[in-house]
Amino acid sequence: MLLIDVERGSANGTAVVRCSGEIDVATCAALIETFDSVIPDRLQHLRVDLEDVTFIDSTGIGCLLHAALQAQAAGTTFELVPGEPTMRFIRSSGLGNRLPIVSS
Repeated sequence: MLLIDVERGSANGTAVVRCSGEIDVATCAALIETFDSVIPDRLQHLRVDLEDVTFIDSTGIGCLLHAALQAQAAGTTFELVPGEPTMRFIRSSGLGNRLPIVSS
């Protein structure tokens, strides 16, 4: 199960997408829908907080790459706050240079 919460900044120029649970082939569509609805909304800055994600697979990483590329095309800065499971996957896959990682 994946829970997604979107928090918008007061000026609507920023948003934080917080996820908890598992990001995998069964839950990725909901995450992509969230990104698709948030990014084109004249957003200047998007932070994706995955500190409470307990599992992520290659499909989930693909969702994050999709969001990072979509944000870049829209002129939105993108930051990823990974939890330990996500960071392990990013390290083992070598995708750290594709996903801008920040700490909480």
